[in-house]
Amino acid sequence: MTPDIAGRDAFESAVDALRPREKAHTREGDAIAAARRRLPMVEVDPATPLVGKDGPTTLLDAFEGRTQLVAYYFMWHDGHPAAEQCEGCTWDTSQIGELSYLHSRDITYATFCQGPYDESRRYRDFLGWDVPWYSAQESLGTLLAPPKQVGLMHLVCYLRRGDRVFETYWTTRRGVEAMDNSYALMDLTVYGRQEPWEDSPSGWPASCSYTRTADGPPTWTPVAEWPEGRPIPQWPRLDAGHSDDLAHPATGDLSCSQTIYVHSTPEEIWLALTDAEATAAWWGRSNVSDWEVGSRWEHRKPSGELDGTGEVLVSDRPRRLVLTFPSGPPSRVAFEVDPYEEIARLTVTHSDLASEPLRAIVAGVWAAVLSNLKTYLETGTTLPRSPVEMLGL
Repeated sequence: MTPDIAGRDAFESAVDALRPREKAHTREGDAIAAARRRLPMVEVDPATPLVGKDGPTTLLDAFEGRTQLVAYYFMWHDGHPAAEQCEGCTWDTSQIGELSYLHSRDITYATFCQGPYDESRRYRDFLGWDVPWYSAQESLGTLLAPPKQVGLMHLVCYLRRGDRVFETYWTTRRGVEAMDNSYALMDLTVYGRQEPWEDSPSGWPASCSYTRTADGPPTWTPVAEWPEGRPIPQWPRLDAGHSDDLAHPATGDLSCSQTIYVHSTPEEIWLALTDAEATAAWWGRSNVSDWEVGSRWEHRKPSGELDGTGEVLVSDRPRRLVLTFPSGPPSRVAFEVDPYEEIARLTVTHSDLASEPLRAIVAGVWAAVLSNLKTYLETGTTLPRSPVEMLGL
């Protein structure tokens, strides 16, 4: 099961012979993309219902204020355990990590699950994904109307013009391999994907069962048929101690969320969140950091005494800031800022809280803190007493 061995000159000659085909393939892909950009578009109802982290919402809201939206429609088996969820959709979604490149082109990426929100959101959290997540279950008849097919994975692209929404492209089945960086890299290797359908030399490994295995590392044993085994990314998550229980929220699933609408701009809100003097004014604590991903941030009292530290996980100015937070056991806070007509919307989600009593306390703290932030941004002054003084912290 090894390729022919040749000298350097013979090897380079064979690679050179392949290059024109690769270049033609690339240029044909460019031409197809150009044709996509010239497709007509069809209007869809911007009020099409979805369910997100804050409850009922709409297709328009899923744009997060940007002009384009790419939605992955995640297949879902209602009531089935994590091991029996779609390995293909799990594979595809696992390829999505850093979203700032899309955001720099004014594109929002989101997962539209075809199942219920609470159950599927627990699956998202089990896999450790940090992508916007919605349930489209109520609206599948509209969003995946024929010739699309409810129950299959789809990628659908949308364009927003003001409050109007248009569908510009969609694909399914192998078309969603546009997301699959792992497959793209495998295709460059000598053994390829090692799947039975591939055209490989005789004797090449071809026993891999697509994206589901009977066990994890180091063997990754193939499965004979569905639903044996698990989707591949589940194995390391289980090894790391994460719960795959989709029926009940794990301790770390406890969260609270607050949304305020402010007569301000996303940039002004970002500065208010990240400037040490500003946070000292409205929060009663200074937030100190360079706000680069991976950097430490400090929460300091007016005396300068350290009140806690965390790490910057996501820093997408002025749209999104995600931090680990010093609230007892490690937790996570996400600040999401969106333009909203002539004003701006700030949503703060504090997740991975250790207990229900802590969740209730944290929710009260954020209500007070964000009230003072809104006052500060809209009037340039603050409430007579800081949130930490009002709450006795």
